[in-house]
Amino acid sequence: MCLLAWRAVAQTPEVAARELAHGVAAALGREPAVFSFRNLSSLPLVRTGEVRAALENELRARGVRMEESAAAEIRATLSENLRYWLLIAEVWRGESRSTVLMSHWPRTPASAPPPALEIERRLVLEQDEPILDFALSDDAAGEQRLFVLEPERVVVYRRAGAEWEHRAEFPVAHAAARDLRGRLAVQTHRFQAYLPGVACRGVMDPPALECSRGDALWPMVSGASLAGHAPFRAGRNAFEGPLITAGGMKATLPAFFSLALAGTAAEPLWVVSAVDGRTLTFDAGFVPAASPVAGWGSEIAGLEARCNGGRQVLATRPGDAHEPDAVQAWEVGPAGAVPASAPLEFPGPVTALWPSGAASAAAVVRDPATGRYAAYHLAIRCGS
Repeated sequence: MCLLAWRAVAQTPEVAARELAHGVAAALGREPAVFSFRNLSSLPLVRTGEVRAALENELRARGVRMEESAAAEIRATLSENLRYWLLIAEVWRGESRSTVLMSHWPRTPASAPPPALEIERRLVLEQDEPILDFALSDDAAGEQRLFVLEPERVVVYRRAGAEWEHRAEFPVAHAAARDLRGRLAVQTHRFQAYLPGVACRGVMDPPALECSRGDALWPMVSGASLAGHAPFRAGRNAFEGPLITAGGMKATLPAFFSLALAGTAAEPLWVVSAVDGRTLTFDAGFVPAASPVAGWGSEIAGLEARCNGGRQVLATRPGDAHEPDAVQAWEVGPAGAVPASAPLEFPGPVTALWPSGAASAAAVVRDPATGRYAAYHLAIRCGS
């Protein structure tokens, strides 16, 4: 059984280390443990060393014996989000994680220019049924259509004044999966739907849908560009297997939830939201390019808004007791990630975030108070 505990806000790293050490000592009792420490934050190395030393000293002061070989292990991590530095300790016994403790202290606000970008939000649809993905498209006659991918069907609506009118629906059977995910791709009167273990091709005139079973290669889109394809395994909720880039390169990546292209056309970067909770960056040759990005959620989307001459990455921020869920634009380079917009807050978790054009994305949000799902069209507007 894994115990997760979030400590109250500390005012200094020394206090955070003291609180964390108290919880670790209680979890271990008198049992010795192997100690390891990793830094996923942007703190300078000198300050990182001070935080590590403070934690080790506090552990020893509480009687924790740190040895080179022991049955128990303390895995400490220094990370960050937009407001706090985060100090995390995991207590492991063999392959089982029994305890996770977190303490945090405020970041010192730094003077910075106002965000260069703004994320504009437009509500497209709200419903009780889960939404996995959606897409807006105009048909040959200029009529606007809305394609909605649900767990068991694709529903197509057409615009009727201010409302959406039901046009057609197509049942889809898929393999059972944890935290079901899906993807839509629409081109005028044709569309593709991807679910775990099934890939479907449909047309609207006349309405028809054909599906094939098996582990399909899902398109990896960043902005309006096809970045490549990756396999989505049946019964899973993540991409596992080699990524095949649009240029034909095959790259072995850790299992990931989502992927985006960042950097510039001359110096591209691959940003990957890995299933272990880290956000990783790789250069054009898929060599790790920077320290993992801290504080992001599992959903990211690459955009190509012509702002500041580069690409942007929309990333989710998981909510907690102090901050609501949000989406924020970032610029990612070899040295790390820099906020490019203010966070856009939502009433609940963002369950899906996919690119829907060069400067726009499709976001799905579940409101925990009502249980309803809302589909939002997000667009990047460049600052002055």
